Amino acid sequence: MLTKEIVEKFIEVKLEMPDWREQLSNSKLNFFLELIKRYKQKIYYQNFSYSVKSVEEMTTPTEESSIYDVTQTPGAACIQMNYFTQALLEYLGYDAFLVSAPVDVIPHANNHMVVIIRIPDSGKTELYMVDAGLPWPVPEAVNLNKLPNVVQAGGFKLAYRFNSETNKYERVVIGGDPIKSGNDFSSETEEKVDITFDLNPLKFKDFVEAMRITFTEPQSTFFLNMAFMFRFISLKSAGDFEYVSCFARTMVVGTNTDRQVFTYETFTDMVPDILKYFPKMDPAQVQLACEKFEKQRLADKGSD
Repeated sequence: MLTKEIVEKFIEVKLEMPDWREQLSNSKLNFFLELIKRYKQKIYYQNFSYSVKSVEEMTTPTEESSIYDVTQTPGAACIQMNYFTQALLEYLGYDAFLVSAPVDVIPHANNHMVVIIRIPDSGKTELYMVDAGLPWPVPEAVNLNKLPNVVQAGGFKLAYRFNSETNKYERVVIGGDPIKSGNDFSSETEEKVDITFDLNPLKFKDFVEAMRITFTEPQSTFFLNMAFMFRFISLKSAGDFEYVSCFARTMVVGTNTDRQVFTYETFTDMVPDILKYFPKMDPAQVQLACEKFEKQRLADKGSD
């Protein structure tokens, strides 16, 4: 579990916030917003360290392994990153809890989590949602008291809103997906609901079955069979950032207003650019994972 040493080292070294205690003392809200900004910029979303394992080596994430992955490696996946965010905020004295926010591309209940935070400020309670493990360019914590929240990303839009009919919050993709190569949206105003969530608190154990399938069954999920990475190259504000993503054999380098798309013939062709844009990754691990992805791609192609 989290210790004083782990927390201090993570904030001071990994997030590069040596004066964090003073910031926290001055304003709990402002410190929280800066902490999440730094977290999103410094920690990679990546699936290589999980995909590179043999089936026999694959294990279901635990609270302890999630803490290790975020604090001791270049990055992790959504479950680990969001769980650690909640644990870190709770350790620092915030009212933070996990809720289920299933993504529509994985047919398993509780396949994704986000963090809800209640922060008293100026006599009222601000309600925030954080998706620190989101491999999409949403640069900040989302204030759920001030919806809709719309972010321009890669020339498209990502929006958070509350649906009064379903009594749930929604994340909506508008006009196109900022991390994928093609665009199957019919117009710049077409909307697709990507996730929904409510404010029903859950525990880490409530996500274990979905994690078991995602992290130990390559035959059941795309997660272990292709490149999936994201990081902010720079993050000055919600309207001024640069990001890079890898999804399958596509790499996207974008800003809030535009993006460049690079496609590759094979997964192994991606290795130099992955190491260029994700320099903290282990080169041997990246090479091995891409070779594994390519072998699986050719096997799938041959079975068609």
